[in-house]
Amino acid sequence: MKPQMISPPEEWSCSCDLMCVVEQSQEKRPKTDGVDTDSLANSFKQMKVADRGEHHHPSLDDGYFSQSINSQDFLSDTGHVDEITDNNIDCDGICRQEWSTEESEVCSDCDCNSNWNVVYTKDQDGDTHLHLGIIQKQSKLVMWFISLALNPDWLNITNRLVQTPLHIAVIMKDALTTRRLMAAGSSVEARDINGNTPLHIACRERHTEIVSILLKPVMFEETRGNKYELPYQRIPQDLEITNYDGNSCLHLAAMESNIDILELLLHRGANVNCREHKSGRTALHLAAEANNIPVMQFLLRRSNIDVNAETYGGQTPLRLAVGRNYTEAIQLLLARGACSFNDSLDDSDT
Repeated sequence: MKPQMISPPEEWSCSCDLMCVVEQSQEKRPKTDGVDTDSLANSFKQMKVADRGEHHHPSLDDGYFSQSINSQDFLSDTGHVDEITDNNIDCDGICRQEWSTEESEVCSDCDCNSNWNVVYTKDQDGDTHLHLGIIQKQSKLVMWFISLALNPDWLNITNRLVQTPLHIAVIMKDALTTRRLMAAGSSVEARDINGNTPLHIACRERHTEIVSILLKPVMFEETRGNKYELPYQRIPQDLEITNYDGNSCLHLAAMESNIDILELLLHRGANVNCREHKSGRTALHLAAEANNIPVMQFLLRRSNIDVNAETYGGQTPLRLAVGRNYTEAIQLLLARGACSFNDSLDDSDT
C-alpha cells in the first residue's frame, strides 16, 4: 500500500510533549542495520527544544546562531551512529507499508513516526532539530534526521528568519549536508526573510565550493537513499532570481569581487547583462562605480558584455566612472568600445 503524503507537524505546546513522545517510543524501538536506535534516540532526546514562552523573539543574527540552543543541547559523543554516508538508519520503510486509518499520522507497525514528529517540530525560533543539528555540526545525526523525512516538504520547513535547513547548511559552509539536502529534494529556490536563496547566500559569503555544489544538477545515484519520489526542480536554478534588495547572484558576486564565483555563474548560464531591480545596474555598472578593476577586466573579456548598458536613469558604466574620475576604469571602458559623450558629465553621478 502506497504511503500517504503527510504534512509537517505543527508546533507542540511545550517541550514536555516532545519528551513524552520519545519516552513512549522506547517500548518497541527496532534495531536496524546493526545500529542501536535506543542510543541514537537518546542523542536527539537531549537536544532541548525551548518552551514557547509568552515573550520570545526571532534570532537577530542572520542565522548563524539561535536563541534556543547552546553547547549542551547536543551530545558530543555520536560514535554509535553509522557513518554519515549511510542514509538507512530507520525502519527501512516497514512502517510505511501500512497506515492506520483511524489514528491519523500513527504508524501501525513501529513507532518511528514518534521520531520524525520530534525531529521536525519547531522551537521558539522556528528551528527544527534538523536546523539545530546543522548549526551544531552534528553530521551523523543530521543525516539520520534527513532520512526520517516522509517527503521533501519536511526538508523545506522554515524558521523565524524563513530559512530552510539548506539555507543553514550553506551558511555553515557544510558541503556534505548541502549536497545531501539537494539530493533529498530541498528547494534550491527557497527564499529567506531577505529574499535570498541558498545560492545568494553562498555568493554573498564567498563560499566558492558551496556555489559549485548548488549549481551542479543532482545525479540519479545521489537519490537512491530517498524513500520517496522527488519532484522536478531546475538545477541550476533561475540565475536571474533577485533578492529583496534587487540583486541577483551575479550582482552579489561582483560586489564581493569574487572572480571564481563569477566564472562559475557565467559558465552555468547567468546573464552577464542582467540588471539589479532598484536602479537597473549591471555587474559592469557595479564594478565601474566601485573602481573594481579586476572585476571590470574579467567582465570586459566577455564577448556578449553590453559595455553601453544604461541604468533606469540612463547612466552607462563610463558615465559612472567619469563622474568619479576613475582614470583606469575610464581607459578600460574606452578601450572596450564604450561610447564617449560630449555633454557635460558634472551631473552624471546617480
